[in-house]
Amino acid sequence: MKGHDLTTPKHYCRPGIAATVLAVAVQTVAAPAVAVSLADLTATEMGGYQRWLYSLDQMGNWPIQPEITDTALALRDAIAAADSARVDGLLAQLSAHTDGMTDVTRYWYAFALADRQRWAASLEQLRLLLIGEGLPRSLGASERAWVLIATADHFFLLDGKRQARDLYSLLSVSDRSGVRLWGEYQLANLDFLYADYRRAAATYEQLCGAPEAGRWRAQACAMAEVARELNQIKVEGEPYGTAAYYGR
Repeated sequence: MKGHDLTTPKHYCRPGIAATVLAVAVQTVAAPAVAVSLADLTATEMGGYQRWLYSLDQMGNWPIQPEITDTALALRDAIAAADSARVDGLLAQLSAHTDGMTDVTRYWYAFALADRQRWAASLEQLRLLLIGEGLPRSLGASERAWVLIATADHFFLLDGKRQARDLYSLLSVSDRSGVRLWGEYQLANLDFLYADYRRAAATYEQLCGAPEAGRWRAQACAMAEVARELNQIKVEGEPYGTAAYYGR
């Protein structure tokens, strides 16, 4: 499924996405709920999550869960086929019927909204999935993992960087390598955006040496070099008042 990688910065980085935080009650995504959900993922499940990260093009071959509805199947099939017109049509039909959705259908609704880069609307559905004591058991392991990571990523995209940092910090201390490394990587990206190049470079370098970082390991290596160079420029410019510039 070309062009639908929802786990790497390349998919998310579109001009102007972070310009405005839309009317979403972002504060209601409670960090404790995410922490409970992280603890809920077993080692076996995280192995499934790792495979899912590298096999998005196999989405059409995912097993059908007993709880999955015809609506969820239709969304999944449209996304797997990269049929944007069909995805948009299904989203339009579902928009008036969100109250009675099953958790599995809500997951695919959120996933489809993210696929169409409707981050605020997707985040609202993720918020509903996170309410309570943890993610629903009706979601598979890969689906629960995606919800956790996508929630943090959507905050990042909507310029909710404080909330994103809080959630990435939770992810970064997970004992599941895939979740932990992504949290660390995004924390480094936030440090980079806030001109803390020295700390960003240190994290990028660690990730550059982590084989389990997968296909975005090369990006971490490249960013480590860029961050080192910018930090050197920043340090050398301190006598000329660059601290005030970077503090803006």
